Amino acid sequence: MSAELVVLMLGSLLVMIGIIGGGFEIKELKVPQVGGMARLVSGAAGAVLLVVGIGMKTEAVNNKSPTDPPTPTSIAFSLFDQLGEDQISEQVRVLINGRDVGTLSVSQQRPSASLTVSVPKAGQYSYMLAADAVFRDGSGRHVRLSGVGQGQIEVSDRKRFQLSGGISGDTWIATVEEM
Repeated sequence: MSAELVVLMLGSLLVMIGIIGGGFEIKELKVPQVGGMARLVSGAAGAVLLVVGIGMKTEAVNNKSPTDPPTPTSIAFSLFDQLGEDQISEQVRVLINGRDVGTLSVSQQRPSASLTVSVPKAGQYSYMLAADAVFRDGSGRHVRLSGVGQGQIEVSDRKRFQLSGGISGDTWIATVEEM
């Protein structure tokens, strides 16, 4: 298991503890119920570990950049992002099966962005997202939020996915949904 994967898994676990508050089991790991301050510290530490894990250098498959056209035996799919309501800007770093495939950036000057990703074959792939955004609150002030997300997507050739997210308290959870 790579160091990057260990850091990402630990960061994900800590974010889950921060959001849920503990009191759950994952295989042989029991996470006890934790209080408010411990949840806050856990969530913050988890977010930091996710950003560190995503930032760790990984070897690109076949030394290809994310903008290279897919090879004839590969499958290509697209990820889209749009500026949300009351949103000033957003940057989302995307990892597919632990490989950094690029960053989607949207702003008021560029309200939508897309990224074409190639993978070796159709099938299920895991994704991880690390996002930073600036929102306008009800009083017109700018509020900066960091968000994370992870999950699975079923990929086939030319399939399209949309990035979305929701805010729960001070936590922003980012997701990938099929269009």
